[in-house]
Amino acid sequence: MAQRARWIQGWSRRGRVRYPRSGAVGGRFRGDGQWIRGLAIVVTVAAAPGFAAAQQAGDAGRGQTLFQRQCSACHQIAQARNGVGPTLQGVNGRAADTVEGFNYSPAMKNSGVVWGPETLETYLANPTAMVKGTRMVQRVPNEQQRRDIIEFLTAGQ
Repeated sequence: MAQRARWIQGWSRRGRVRYPRSGAVGGRFRGDGQWIRGLAIVVTVAAAPGFAAAQQAGDAGRGQTLFQRQCSACHQIAQARNGVGPTLQGVNGRAADTVEGFNYSPAMKNSGVVWGPETLETYLANPTAMVKGTRMVQRVPNEQQRRDIIEFLTAGQ
């Protein structure tokens, strides 16, 4: 049984026009875009596990770039020098108020935080929620960017 052509109606400068949809006759490729939507869904579902695994792990190279953009105005990592914030050399496994020569806020002194990947994740997401009264207000809202920065900070340790 032959399929009938599906017609699209529209307007042009000359008035109302009718023309067949592309691919409507023959049924191999439908002109309404359903086949491309199906293909997009298949590709998305097939690529999702690999993409999610790649997004889970942090990338130290991206983390270094993000650190330079977002953190280096206040923190140093290349030199053991304090700025507005304490140096972050050797931050993994270190207690929060132990950098010599840096004036910590009373809230940070009394926090009892020991820095590790989990505590850094929570702190970078929202510093004032984790330690009320901290002077650091800069957040890293993107989860993947936090992982990358943490990977950079803990890579050499």
